Amino acid sequence: MVTSMTLPQIRQRQNAGLIGGQVILERYGVDWLKEIGKRGGRPRLKDIELLRQQKAIKAANIENQIGGMDSRRSENLGQLKRLVKLKYFGTKS
Repeated sequence: MVTSMTLPQIRQRQNAGLIGGQVILERYGVDWLKEIGKRGGRPRLKDIELLRQQKAIKAANIENQIGGMDSRRSENLGQLKRLVKLKYFGTKS
């Protein structure tokens, strides 16, 4: 909910922020504040070319996974068939 604040309320909040900042400075020190400042800022939007590359890599990985799973499935199925034949029919082919 957005409310309009009067000038004394704005100054009161500014003073509260100033006091809070000074307490943080005393508690953690300048080095910690510098480190936080270096991490800060809003996240930047990704470049369109970077997004395209990531999408292509993801698609290639998915394609490789699917191909790999299919070949492993057929290999396992073949082994299963051989085991069933060996158990029930005594043949090895």
